[in-house]
Amino acid sequence: MATDSSLWIKHSDTRYDIFNAYSSLEHAIIKGELSEKGRGGGGGRVSPLPFSIYVPSVDIDWEGKTAEEDEKGVTGEDYYVQPILLTTDESQWKTVIVHSPKDRPEHQTMTLTWDSGIVQLLEGNTPIPYGHTFTGGRSFRVKPLKTGDFEIVLEGKATANGAKAKDTVKGCVFKVSIEASNDVVCRYSTNPAGRPTVNCQARVEGAPPDGLVVTLTGKENKLRFPEVNDISKTLTLPASGAWVDFTVSGQIASTTMGDASIQARLDGANGDIIAEKDMTVLWVGISIRNTGTFSQDNNAEAKSWFPGLGMQNLTERMVHIVELVGNVSPSDFPSEIDFRRNLLDSFEGHRQPSGVKIYPPKNPPRPDPSDPEFLDKDPKPNGKIYDIDTPGIFKAPALLDTEIYQKVNFDQNTWYKNVRCSDNFKWYVILSIIKTANDFNFYNPTWPGFNNTGLGGVPFPMDFPY
Repeated sequence: MATDSSLWIKHSDTRYDIFNAYSSLEHAIIKGELSEKGRGGGGGRVSPLPFSIYVPSVDIDWEGKTAEEDEKGVTGEDYYVQPILLTTDESQWKTVIVHSPKDRPEHQTMTLTWDSGIVQLLEGNTPIPYGHTFTGGRSFRVKPLKTGDFEIVLEGKATANGAKAKDTVKGCVFKVSIEASNDVVCRYSTNPAGRPTVNCQARVEGAPPDGLVVTLTGKENKLRFPEVNDISKTLTLPASGAWVDFTVSGQIASTTMGDASIQARLDGANGDIIAEKDMTVLWVGISIRNTGTFSQDNNAEAKSWFPGLGMQNLTERMVHIVELVGNVSPSDFPSEIDFRRNLLDSFEGHRQPSGVKIYPPKNPPRPDPSDPEFLDKDPKPNGKIYDIDTPGIFKAPALLDTEIYQKVNFDQNTWYKNVRCSDNFKWYVILSIIKTANDFNFYNPTWPGFNNTGLGGVPFPMDFPY
């Protein structure tokens, strides 16, 4: 006796059909009681007869999307598209779960079909054929083959009228690409303050309809996006495949080429890495050598012209030869780096034997580039570049016992493709010479620091030590 007309449709006194049964899990077993009015006196009922109805159905879900709330609403199975990265990294492949039907054993045979050009299904490590037939609950891994949208369809055994229970999950195979205008970004500098940037762009192919949200990070935190506190950046990549622009800067110098890659991640800054672009953060630390021999790996041609570093009496000048060393990070950097030098200010004074002091005009600031023969700009093989400089005093005609004093301030820096890759390195030279009968000699007055080079600068104006 059917008592719920919204659930049961009467065909005759002995046949009722059920059409409106619903289960959030897509499996249904309907249990009820069958009874009829008794024919005995008093119109009583005979004992009810229980019955069960198995509603033929099948259920396939993405792993992690098997809860009741995952089946309903605008975020439910009918709308949800599972993104899968196009990768050979099996740890990033996804899995579908086929639940065992709650049905009679003879109705438990199921068949799987899918867009075989986009993905391949595997049971364990074994590929299954398209149209694979099986019974009972299973799980299958989804191997991406190329970018695009796809569906995986699970069907049950056909009923007497040919109808089949059916369930579908949707997915898309995507690929994220990252490009940079330059694979090298120079580290930030403090003197002068600067933060060079490199323009980059990212896009997605095969994205869900609403696009793909990714978070950009730098490997080992060596990059910024681009300010000092921007350790990550979120981008929404449109499904159209259009490029989205962003910029990066260098925060920590690389130790090897390509170790500061841009990483695109799903689900935040700690999510799975779905794309990388190798980058290198370049930095050069500068030092000066003023005694001893030239560095063994300094391949500048001028190295062979002098016996070593320090004060030397040359044919035309009295000089203090120095070797500027650029320590390159990463040490395996393969390309040339430019050494540049500026003369900040200089002074040369003459004191004649009579005590007369001559002060020529102070020289203005100017670039002071080295000739190519004095440079070794190639960091190979030991991650160093060199600049040999020979500041000094020309042996101009002068009276016997004339004293000449010179003081020069320099700054040195390095550049890669016209972008600064070092702090300013300031250094100075102070020389004093005296005219003798046949030549000039270095002269050591009582004023400390003469005939020397050092770090930083010396103040101007300058007077004689006595």
